[in-house]
Amino acid sequence: MPVERATEAVRAIASVHAQWWDTPAVHALDWMPRLTDPPNSTAGGSYREAWPRFVELFGADLPEGSLGLGERVGADFEAIQEDLFGRAPMTLCHGDFRADNLMFDDTAEGKDHVGVLDWQIAMRSLGIGDVAYMISQSMTADDRRADDRTLVETWYDALCSSLGSPPTGYSLDDAWDGYRGAMATMTVYAVVAGGQLDPSNERGRELVHDMSVRSFSAALELDAATLITT
Repeated sequence: MPVERATEAVRAIASVHAQWWDTPAVHALDWMPRLTDPPNSTAGGSYREAWPRFVELFGADLPEGSLGLGERVGADFEAIQEDLFGRAPMTLCHGDFRADNLMFDDTAEGKDHVGVLDWQIAMRSLGIGDVAYMISQSMTADDRRADDRTLVETWYDALCSSLGSPPTGYSLDDAWDGYRGAMATMTVYAVVAGGQLDPSNERGRELVHDMSVRSFSAALELDAATLITT
């Protein structure tokens, strides 16, 4: 996803986040799981189960420091996830916010030109998690390095604009730290997919390889481990 499309996407999802931002309505959606509730909370077990096979298939391709980070994240995944995502401000999150689920209508006038598909794993969580997921899964490492700070700022500015003022107790610095910390948990998608992969599936192997390099590079370069308190 080029940065121009990513910019449109984060502005669009910010309007959704603002609509539900720490409202009584979102807290009342008790039928919708939080990120830290079942079935989402099973991700830690899946991570640990998949890890040996993932390392066998992709460990040699990862940047230096990835294996140590992955072992730490896998061992304490539930505590890390609760620390990063289990606190207010809660909002409604897409949960699978990536290029494959986005459509852009360049003929539409105004801001309503981004369509977001596949809401089946929508959850209550911290909005910056959607942004971290999109950037880690849908942008090249070079584009992420060049533009992720600007994209986080764009998301935060759009959130403030939709809310009418900056959210209470949640600054741009909080958003940036949340983004950085979230990158540690974004490795779960590559690890679980890699651990379950049929090695004869060349398309799948290429996909998981790119997911792995992107997510671990982001977590390491953003020093996500310093945001993990466990």
